[in-house]
Amino acid sequence: MKVLFVLKENHGNPYNLLLQQGLKDLRIECEHSIEHFFDSTKKYDIIHFQWPEAIFNWKEISNQDTLRVKQHIDRHKNDGAKIIYTRHNDKPHLLQSNYHSLYSLIWSESHTIIDLLEDRLLVKKHSKLVGVPHGRYPATITPREKSLELLNIPKPSFVILVFGSVRNMKEQELIQNIFYELKIPNKILIAPGWGKATRPSLFKEPIARLKTEIKSKIFSIQPNVLTAASFISEEDVKYYFSAANVVLLPRINTRNSGVLHLAFSHAKPVIGLNTGNIGVILKDSNNFLFDGTSKSSIKKVCMKVSDSFRNGSLEKLGLINLTYAEENWDWKSIAKQHLEIYSNAVNKNTLTQ
Repeated sequence: MKVLFVLKENHGNPYNLLLQQGLKDLRIECEHSIEHFFDSTKKYDIIHFQWPEAIFNWKEISNQDTLRVKQHIDRHKNDGAKIIYTRHNDKPHLLQSNYHSLYSLIWSESHTIIDLLEDRLLVKKHSKLVGVPHGRYPATITPREKSLELLNIPKPSFVILVFGSVRNMKEQELIQNIFYELKIPNKILIAPGWGKATRPSLFKEPIARLKTEIKSKIFSIQPNVLTAASFISEEDVKYYFSAANVVLLPRINTRNSGVLHLAFSHAKPVIGLNTGNIGVILKDSNNFLFDGTSKSSIKKVCMKVSDSFRNGSLEKLGLINLTYAEENWDWKSIAKQHLEIYSNAVNKNTLTQ
């Protein structure tokens, strides 16, 4: 069986490389390439899309680009290939109408759609949909004392980590509200991606832009808020997670988050909103889940975190999360589930409607 992942091999997210290695261990021939998807001389049994934006290297696209993808999907289908799509997001990262069209195209043309959740936890069933969890990330547990020293964090400190990009001002506001509400001494927030949040247009909404800029700046210059960070190398990721007491996921309208899996893999408890698969996993694993961005919801979850810190159960929850990841997100099992999906698709003669 020959599988093509339609994205660059050095995509930046190790998810697909870990999946590829698991499939290769099962003697499945697989490769990453965007060029080969558009090469009419190349033939495959499986065409597997992960992030539709990755087809065009996360750059803006036109209607003609979407049409071009459609033409090559048709060609691959005519050559006997089956189309598989892993749904990482409900909506495009880039909120363009053309990317919405590309998402719809890939959904409609796929024989099978993989949802990054254990099948037993799937909330909505669909004839094309099958649940396969996101695998755990390799993690090196580094002594916390060393990590605090390397990151220049004073001791003692209670560290709240927001890892990855903060996508918009709503996420920034949620982070601020939770940070202010946590009644824990010596608290420090680490948010390396704070400055990446999209803001209101300076030309269309100048007053709103000015207000958000001022509020964001005032918060970020506090001595116990660390937001300035250059690119974090893969080698340094472990220091941020080892230093953290808890990981905060500020995602408001997001289906999945690789940061959740990083946190579990590093034995860290997680605070997150009840949204998409994030909410399902946090509920199933008894982590800190809140149902909305209201003050009462935030206050309630912060009280739980504070109580867990004081009674010593916070660190234990992190270890339970690591066990959860080891038992449920093993790449060997995930690769076998993918192989089964591929085999079922290849053995079907018609597209499941």
